[in-house]
Amino acid sequence: MKKKVFISFFILVFFFISCEKGNDQIKQKLIISQETRNETVYQENETFTNPNTVIEEQFPLEIANTSNTIVNDINLDWDDSAYNDKDTVEFCLTTADGKIFCLYHNIRKIDGFDSSIYNVFKDWSTAHNIRKWCEKTENDLYIRWNYTNGAIVHMETESPLYTTRRGIKVGDSINDVIEAYKEYKLYRSNEAISLNLANMIAEEIMILGFWLENDIVTKIEITIGT
Repeated sequence: MKKKVFISFFILVFFFISCEKGNDQIKQKLIISQETRNETVYQENETFTNPNTVIEEQFPLEIANTSNTIVNDINLDWDDSAYNDKDTVEFCLTTADGKIFCLYHNIRKIDGFDSSIYNVFKDWSTAHNIRKWCEKTENDLYIRWNYTNGAIVHMETESPLYTTRRGIKVGDSINDVIEAYKEYKLYRSNEAISLNLANMIAEEIMILGFWLENDIVTKIEITIGT
């Protein structure tokens, strides 16, 4: 009888040790799995928040070429009328003689602006597609545009010769800016005040920034963001 009890006790102990060992293995697998997931999420977040990665992978306002031919042609007459909505036209600069430089609009349609002479700001070209942004400074206006269709993607000036659609220019006060754009929500930092609106066609943010010094506008910058 004692022998049978001892054998039963031994079997129970062995079973208990086996269960504990199995639980430890399961816990270890869960820990490894959790660590792997955490590492993956961290890497994805790191890539997502890297602005250089976002900018370099972005090909604004272009259609990819899937053929085996090299695309060299530029679209001189690209139709930019889709960007004549009431919000996008707020992101423009106008000269005294009536030239209007507007975000997403075709720079090649502006009379008197020679877009054939430029520097290359950024080049994403492949063996089959020419993809690049051009840049140029002319009459105190720095401007950047898409080579393929001429769409303006960035402008800035420190000259009072250029005004926004609402008449703001370099030399105006921050109160002038607030009054001119009182119907919009403005964003203020230590160095600038800006109007930020979404462009639903391009799926990008349009930024109209007024750089300040002693609450006086020293530079106007219009650009796109992600």
